[in-house]
Amino acid sequence: MLQRHSLPVFYAFTLGSTHFCIGPEMFVEAHLPRSALMEDMGGWATFVRGDETWLGVWGARKTSRFRRLLRERGAVFSLERKLPRGIRRSVWVTR
Repeated sequence: MLQRHSLPVFYAFTLGSTHFCIGPEMFVEAHLPRSALMEDMGGWATFVRGDETWLGVWGARKTSRFRRLLRERGAVFSLERKLPRGIRRSVWVTR
């Protein structure tokens, strides 16, 4: 059994009135590539802090669906409902 601290951390938070859910970029792409995010979610966003990059989606329903799709594809992660300190949005791509 994996211990909680060994799991990748995903963040669910709100900026203004927009809900986001993001996870470590390489981890997300291993389970759900950007092309799938574009097709299934209508886009994706990246956030950065130093050399760390997170990839995810926005919208209350999409963030829930994002986590469900990842879990259906075998992803195991922890979820923290907060905005990580020092993070900034880098790219926001829509179709």
